[in-house]
Amino acid sequence: MDDRIIARLRQEILELDYSPGELLNVRRIAEALSVSATPVREALIVLEAEGLVRREPGSHVRVSEVSLEDVRNIMEVRFLMSFHTASLVAQRITADEIAQLHELVGKMRSETDQRELARLDASIHDLISRSTRNKALVKVEETLRNQVVRLWAIVGRDDSYWRKVVEGWERLVEALRQRDVETCRKMLQLHLHLFSEQLAQTITRSEYALKEVT
Repeated sequence: MDDRIIARLRQEILELDYSPGELLNVRRIAEALSVSATPVREALIVLEAEGLVRREPGSHVRVSEVSLEDVRNIMEVRFLMSFHTASLVAQRITADEIAQLHELVGKMRSETDQRELARLDASIHDLISRSTRNKALVKVEETLRNQVVRLWAIVGRDDSYWRKVVEGWERLVEALRQRDVETCRKMLQLHLHLFSEQLAQTITRSEYALKEVT
């Protein structure tokens, strides 16, 4: 199994190179990556387990859609996890990792491209998760976040949203320097709340609008 192909397809789905609901053509993907169909099929099995694609009758594979119910359920779990994540990060993050966070936040402050802002934001999340030194938490957080990170195309259109995100990350970095667990918790939960609130405000105006599941 080729991890590079898995990572490439995952990134393309997360960055909406393949839209939610889009039918994937294994042969065309293989040609674009200059590989055979077998490693592409293997990669899609992994991405199916992560919830990013789903299989249909006739061996078809389609990019998974994200429903409002999915978002609510995932964000509820992420809010609960953030309480413990903050505690672990504040205790275990190293000075070098704090410096890396500071550098990433600085890049976000000067960046204007929405796709690059989303990538930097994802890198910050990844670094925070890894800093817990808890592999199980890292895996769960990554899987949950990847379910909703595609919605950056909706929430990321508002420049004021990114300014608030950067300000929150800056406050988190300072709290980590102080090993201030309570403020770390507040900043992580504020970040999640900001995403949820922005999504709620803009979702009905987006071409990626989600449908209520009943």
